[in-house]
Amino acid sequence: MIAFARGALLATVFLSLSGCSSPPSTDRPGETGDRSPDQVIEGFAMIITDQGVKKSRFRARRAMIFQDEGMVESEDVHVEFFRSNGEHYSTITADRGVLDTKTKDMDAYRNVVVVSHDNIRLETESLHWDEDQDLITTDDPVTLIQGGKRIQGIGLVSDLSLTDVKIREPMGVFRDDDVPGEG
Repeated sequence: MIAFARGALLATVFLSLSGCSSPPSTDRPGETGDRSPDQVIEGFAMIITDQGVKKSRFRARRAMIFQDEGMVESEDVHVEFFRSNGEHYSTITADRGVLDTKTKDMDAYRNVVVVSHDNIRLETESLHWDEDQDLITTDDPVTLIQGGKRIQGIGLVSDLSLTDVKIREPMGVFRDDDVPGEG
């Protein structure tokens, strides 16, 4: 694993880490097999709170609500996360998202990008957010970018601020990105 800390990259190899994400469904929202949504909402928005304090704002171009399952399947997802003092600290975007309205956990699929408040960027194809543990996880390939530094690997566990990141199966070379015009 690679540990990634704010302001610096620290490499630490650990022996094992269990994966926590589930494989993405082949169904797209709207293509749910025999299931029919209770509601379809264009321009969906929902604020998730904890005892009246805003924790996140979930928006999507289109959402399908399955009330009995407690699921919201959505397209073009944009989720912002907030600290208890109201400060914005992270954003997740993805082509597709599935929100469990009971646990507030979320799975994001295809073109998933997480950007922290201090511009650390994570790119992957699937991601699971566990609301209780406030952790994001994936077993897919990941790219983590901070400033001009880039790390790649397979699998990740992190907090949403991307300040305590563990990348499993790091690969490639830790390097500065090439800056146009500099040689």
